[in-house]
Amino acid sequence: MDGDIVELMFLKPIPRQAIWGKNKIGKYFGYKDFPENTGQCWCASCHNEASNIILNGPYASYTLRELWDEHPEIFGNNSGIFPWIVGLVGPSDDLSIQVHPDDTYAERMNLTDSGKNEGWYFIDAMEDSSIVFGHKALSMDEFKHKMELDKWDELLLHKSVKKGDFVYIPSRTIHALCKNTIVYEIQQNSNLTYRLYDYKRKDSSGNERKLHIQEALENINIPFCYQKTETVTLLEEKNKIQRIISNDSFELTLFKIIYEEEFAFTKCFAILSVLDGRGTINGQEVHQGDHLLVPYTTESLVFSGELLVMMCSQKEEKEKI
Repeated sequence: MDGDIVELMFLKPIPRQAIWGKNKIGKYFGYKDFPENTGQCWCASCHNEASNIILNGPYASYTLRELWDEHPEIFGNNSGIFPWIVGLVGPSDDLSIQVHPDDTYAERMNLTDSGKNEGWYFIDAMEDSSIVFGHKALSMDEFKHKMELDKWDELLLHKSVKKGDFVYIPSRTIHALCKNTIVYEIQQNSNLTYRLYDYKRKDSSGNERKLHIQEALENINIPFCYQKTETVTLLEEKNKIQRIISNDSFELTLFKIIYEEEFAFTKCFAILSVLDGRGTINGQEVHQGDHLLVPYTTESLVFSGELLVMMCSQKEEKEKI
């Protein structure tokens, strides 16, 4: 099939169970087969823990990992590891206070995963919603002192969020997603999380979850420095196209489609996530909760209908032949 134009490929979401989950994601997006304690799902993953199944076309029943390994031409002959995990998160309770390492730490400690930069786009959020984002300590001694005294309210910073917001969370940033939100999550292809605090809650067996105090302290940015991101509008007519973020880890482009729009596809490959609405993409019917792989051979994306679609891609552009 080398050289052939391959249609957009639908990916089967993978439920991820969590102590803070009550299947808000399955109910919100209509995923019928998700367990009741699902907290999130992976929509595009080649991670060793789980990889999505292709649902249509000549590669149906392949996993995304198998496709990446066996058919690099679909991805522009990319080498190395698949760059991201694209997911959806719907917490019914607050997540743990946590931090992710950076690439330098992961390499120095010879960890199996890379570091992790991530970002959250808020698909929905109740009024007065917020997240934990950063801290107030000016030194490690101050941080440890307040942590040892359980003075988390004095230590942590909170950030108000609303529907349509995007928050970039670079590695080494203390954070926690909170309940009453539905989030599109983009992250580096890593599942490294170091928990500092988990509210002393217990799992179904009566055990508190493991904390990673030493690892977390080795990775926290002190003092906290907020990295603000600016959304750039690329097209604003009847439809709107916005660049949410673009860095070496990932690039996000949001399409708000009301009628029809054709968009030149200049990436090696991309993942499309339909966050709301229904319509067609390149003639294929899509609706809220669908996730699609866009192959390298794609020349353009034609959107039709009423759609809110997030595209995850790499910043580098390919040259058309």
